Amino acid sequence: MKDEKREFFRLVYPLSEKQFVSLSGARFQVLDMSEEGVRVVVADEQIDLLGQEGDPISGNIQFSDQSVHEVKGTILRRCPGECVVQLSKGVPFPTMMAEQRRLIQKYRKT
Repeated sequence: MKDEKREFFRLVYPLSEKQFVSLSGARFQVLDMSEEGVRVVVADEQIDLLGQEGDPISGNIQFSDQSVHEVKGTILRRCPGECVVQLSKGVPFPTMMAEQRRLIQKYRKT
């Protein structure tokens, strides 16, 4: 098995969590995110709302603590059912850590 080393911490959302990000005026469910990237679910009817690989995109994400963070970036990859955006302006690391703590507490098996 290959060790996967990433430069940034990646927060993976359980499908039941339903975290959303607004990009280009449309709402997308977040699969995972880091300080510099986000991977979202894209329905077939939404794919044209995003543009093409390399196109700029912006929007915002609201967390459970009601904090809202503006995100900006470039469409890195479009695949059937999902899209990856490389962020030039992402979510701050402390916010990512707070969100991770919240998810651990909520989904911790006792």
